[in-house]
Amino acid sequence: MHDPSHRSRGNKFSSALAWLALVLGLGCVTGPETRSPREAPRLRIGVESGRPPLAEIGREGWYGLEIELGRRAAKSQGLEAEFVDVSSHGPFEALGDERVDVITATLSNGASPRTGFLFSRPYLQLGLRVAIRAASLAEFEDPLALESAGARVGYVTRTPGGAFVRDQLPLSDAYAFRDPDAAIRSLRSHRIDFFIHDGAKIRAQADRYEPSGVLILPRALGHENYAWAVRARDKSLLARLNTFLDRAMASRRLEAVYETWFPEPPQPTE
Repeated sequence: MHDPSHRSRGNKFSSALAWLALVLGLGCVTGPETRSPREAPRLRIGVESGRPPLAEIGREGWYGLEIELGRRAAKSQGLEAEFVDVSSHGPFEALGDERVDVITATLSNGASPRTGFLFSRPYLQLGLRVAIRAASLAEFEDPLALESAGARVGYVTRTPGGAFVRDQLPLSDAYAFRDPDAAIRSLRSHRIDFFIHDGAKIRAQADRYEPSGVLILPRALGHENYAWAVRARDKSLLARLNTFLDRAMASRRLEAVYETWFPEPPQPTE
């Protein structure tokens, strides 16, 4: 005679094996379908928005000269560019906190280099420019007018324009503004006579207000170099970025990028 308890234990053991086989079988079938696709390696580039034609973000994403160069540099290394807006956090802070791998940096002429970071070869050089009222051209076109005592000069806080006013125009009456729009409005309403700002940014602002009588004087004040910055330990990444720039300059691909974003292409620095 068979032991009923033995038969019961055997049935339970067989059921357990069948259940385990079913689970393992389903895992083998469904595993590859539920696995997420492998993401392409990325180069995280920190940029500041609101700086046309250098970097801006719209409905279809990022665009501008720095964006196009970033995409080309990443592609040359077999990477996909991922742009991160560091306007609020600060570009060097984001780089130091490892939120990004590289940032676009403005190197003002004569500025002290930041410790803990390395800079690529400059890929662009732009000067500070001066905006005035078109109706005041005859009165303020003379360069000495800007340097005269009591000249009402506007600038945006925490920018190279402000440093220039402080260091080079000690006799002027300086007016700080939170953004270029506020400065242009004050220029149009005769509260200031000059507005000094980054050449690319002030040109974009003046184009918007040109029908209202705002123009840019042809002379540049000093200059700023634009380069990429990485953390000091990322020397290999810096070398690859410099190699990309050297090849892009030699092949004149940089000139094609400049022609896309500037009516009169600026020249890269030597």
